[in-house]
Amino acid sequence: MEIVITEEAHKRFYYLYHDGRAEYLEEEYETGLGNIYAGKVVRIQKGIDAAFVQIGPEKGDTGFLPLKEIPAAVVLNRDFTVNPQLKAGDVVLVQLSADEAGEKKPKLKCTLTLSGKYVTVTLGRQGIGASKQIEKETRAALIKRVKEYARGRFDTEVYGLLLRTESSAKRVTSKEILQEANRFTSMLDSYCMYVGPAPSLLYSRPHEENVLEHLLGVLHFSQRLSLMTAAENDKEYSTKKNSIRVIAQNDHLQKLIYDSGFTYMRPETTVCVAGNESDLLARTGKVLADCTSKKLYLNSGGVLYFDKTQALYAIDVNTAHTSLRANPKVKEGKMTLAEKISLEAADVIMRQIRMRNYSGIILIDLPTLTKAAKGRVLQRFRTLAEIDNVHTKVHDITALGIAEITRERIGKPLEGLVSS
Repeated sequence: MEIVITEEAHKRFYYLYHDGRAEYLEEEYETGLGNIYAGKVVRIQKGIDAAFVQIGPEKGDTGFLPLKEIPAAVVLNRDFTVNPQLKAGDVVLVQLSADEAGEKKPKLKCTLTLSGKYVTVTLGRQGIGASKQIEKETRAALIKRVKEYARGRFDTEVYGLLLRTESSAKRVTSKEILQEANRFTSMLDSYCMYVGPAPSLLYSRPHEENVLEHLLGVLHFSQRLSLMTAAENDKEYSTKKNSIRVIAQNDHLQKLIYDSGFTYMRPETTVCVAGNESDLLARTGKVLADCTSKKLYLNSGGVLYFDKTQALYAIDVNTAHTSLRANPKVKEGKMTLAEKISLEAADVIMRQIRMRNYSGIILIDLPTLTKAAKGRVLQRFRTLAEIDNVHTKVHDITALGIAEITRERIGKPLEGLVSS
């Protein structure tokens, strides 16, 4: 596995190469994601069951807060258990969970989370769980071991603990895991006792943690991809940790990787500096060009057209330059050309959706397919959606041949980052 990291204009790009092809891309840019604020409720919007909370010095510095989960501990100016309804003027702890997008305000949440190398602690949750990336038997044993060591520490409804993949390493002790968890609960306890002015910024993620978070995000995707590849080839998925090669564009990035602790967590990692004279920039430059292009060619002869409206993303699988135009039922081998193009399009489109970081509603106009072929293409879309780090749902292919997909909004779309 090969991870390539480049930087340009205060942005970093993390590429995963699998069998020589870029399969995944994460972007790092200046953002307040994860920041925790003591915010002030400006108004309640009952029609959408949400509040607008001021988190910056200007009146327009507000975020959108759904009212479905408000732990009593995050309301700082009064006893929320007496009247458990937010109202204008309340001072409340909020965390930025999604950047603003166009005219949409930043999204906030009150279930505050802090993540480290081994754990994620969430205020407003209960119990101890573990990442599903950990093998089932190992996960059960790990949860049991940590629960015994914690002695009921996370059985209340104040804090929940999620054990991350790296906590399952044999060299990691329960003491180390709980030390990190206790550090986070102490930080959250101190925020819940805040009595200063509002709005105020109480926490922002250290830069080294951003680097680690992105490297782990790329690594988690590679595990999902390997699992899917093994299943398709009828092979047993190996939990053995393969070597990881991280290529940094310059010495500065190499230092950030070492400072992040990634190589300590993954001793099988080797880090090298490619330098600006290598083919690194040419490879990643081509990937970025493809991921921002409105037109991509398929090997099977079709063409993909990408478009964006205010409400949704539209992708057209165009077959005008193939023999399908003259004969929609033309076959290539055991399948029709329409199915062959659609299956290749599914692979390319799902890769582009995750690398471009599309979100919201995505509609794909497919060639005319038989009922059986439509089912196989739909299943291919759904299989590829399962490996995405971001929650993605493939709903159906309509009678008009439109594949309907929705994808959660996490961060900004790539096109906006590159153009800026």
